[in-house]
Amino acid sequence: MIRKTSGKSSVFLFTVILSLTFHSFPAQAGQWIQEDGGDWYYEMENEGTGDVLVREDSGQDTRETAVLKGWNQIDGRWYCLDAQTGVWIPRPVLTAEAASYLLDNKLKDLGLYQDEEEELEFKVDYEDGSQLILSVGYEEKPGLFHRLNSYEIDRKKGTAEPVVGKEAISLW
Repeated sequence: MIRKTSGKSSVFLFTVILSLTFHSFPAQAGQWIQEDGGDWYYEMENEGTGDVLVREDSGQDTRETAVLKGWNQIDGRWYCLDAQTGVWIPRPVLTAEAASYLLDNKLKDLGLYQDEEEELEFKVDYEDGSQLILSVGYEEKPGLFHRLNSYEIDRKKGTAEPVVGKEAISLW
């Protein structure tokens, strides 16, 4: 069952759309680094893009480098990087924002909705503690959202089940 978008969801959707539309993503000219403990982070030469990390203990070049943090699109995929350390979080808590980014990754992997003339947007239709419903579509003009499909996200299982379609998609 899909419920009407509440005022809070509309504000959230508006914020997500604005942040994705007007946020400039730096060109990613960096590399994935794996620490001895197995954690991964993405490091790039610092061009004023973020916090500075000087890696003097590695015996390598000691130029200042920046470690990306938060949600970042690297080589066309979204990654959640810890806000404090920059360590990649492969299975983040499924907030509406996280579910949108992870579903975007999976739809690209599956080749779904990639031929649309407009950029895909994700709209929160319903949310509670165990699930949320995301609509995938595009906005033709303000207030006119064309829904291509909706997905019921199970926060515990990390799955997205399409309203139209057969198989659930694992977001992780």
